[in-house]
Amino acid sequence: MRKAIVTLALLLIPVFALGMLACSDNNDDDLMRSSQSFTIDDGDLTLEISDLKVDPNAKRSWRIGEKNFNVTASVRNVGTTAGTYSAVLDVGSKHKTKHTEEVFLDSGANETVNFLIVKKDPGIYQLELGELKNEFKIGTKAYTIHTILGLIYAIVLLSWLVRFIIKSRATR
Repeated sequence: MRKAIVTLALLLIPVFALGMLACSDNNDDDLMRSSQSFTIDDGDLTLEISDLKVDPNAKRSWRIGEKNFNVTASVRNVGTTAGTYSAVLDVGSKHKTKHTEEVFLDSGANETVNFLIVKKDPGIYQLELGELKNEFKIGTKAYTIHTILGLIYAIVLLSWLVRFIIKSRATR
């Protein structure tokens, strides 16, 4: 009996270990970035746009419906004229959306533009603000299939253990 329990425990440890690995939210490969900054010069207004970021972290895979998120970028007026900049953020997936924020900048001023994004459908979303790019992923519950397979495996092992116990008691 003790041998059967030890065997069952040893067989279940790899199942749970694989399940834990499958649940990991470490999606470093999901992060895409192009140039870190670019300059807009329309004659009157010269701006430097930089640091397109997703908060709390673009490397994380959000679960469906978990939360809204904030996209920010830094806008600096590097020219001598004050003016207004309309930042247009394209969010692409199945249904592309545009988000616009206007910011007024004096000469030499630096401002942060903020975009509140609400996405609940799973997929990979590309963010573009001029030449700046980033992406994030909203995933399904990745561990679901591994949990189901683990449960099937556990049921098979448990039935094997019950059969083994019944068989060993019958031979006594």
